[in-house]
Amino acid sequence: MATPHLGAATTEAQENVACRSREQMADFLTSGAVANAINMPALSAEEATRLNPYMKLAEQLGSFAGR
Repeated sequence: MATPHLGAATTEAQENVACRSREQMADFLTSGAVANAINMPALSAEEATRLNPYMKLAEQLGSFAGR
């Protein structure tokens, strides 16, 4: 997991980033919701459930095309 560069690297700013990262990881692990990811669109838990089969298919097609 990577966190953004903190221009003002105060203790408070670092704590806020740690809390937000923890909350986003927990959301992903419990419901599949994705927020602020670099390599995929943001998805709510409902969207993740509905789109997961298509995302797996797209990953397999990309892997196949890359070979």
